[in-house]
Amino acid sequence: MKNETAGQLLVLWAIWFALMTGVFVMYFVAGPATAKGVSIDSLIGLVPLSGVAIATFIRWTLLPRARGFPALLTPFIIGMALSEGTCVIGLFALPSQVQTLFPLGVVSMLQFIPLYARRQIEGE
Repeated sequence: MKNETAGQLLVLWAIWFALMTGVFVMYFVAGPATAKGVSIDSLIGLVPLSGVAIATFIRWTLLPRARGFPALLTPFIIGMALSEGTCVIGLFALPSQVQTLFPLGVVSMLQFIPLYARRQIEGE
């Protein structure tokens, strides 16, 4: 593996690790809000679910087609942000649904573990 590829992989792992630990820090420090949130049955409750759906689409359709680091980085960050957004919305905007939305967002973030990235950065 070239040094450049190793550095690019390190960037992906650092972004993934920082965002993943960030949601847990928010969860354990700020904790779920105690105010009654909007029901997930309402239309606003679909917003975090659509974020997970779009992130899953990005991970399983756009990322496998990306070749090279610049083409891989943008959809990776967008997908991670959408997944993290589900956790944040569950913590602060829909606290009545935090037990559903927080784990859903974490699982959505887990699908972005950059184990696949070496082949795509090298262009195979």
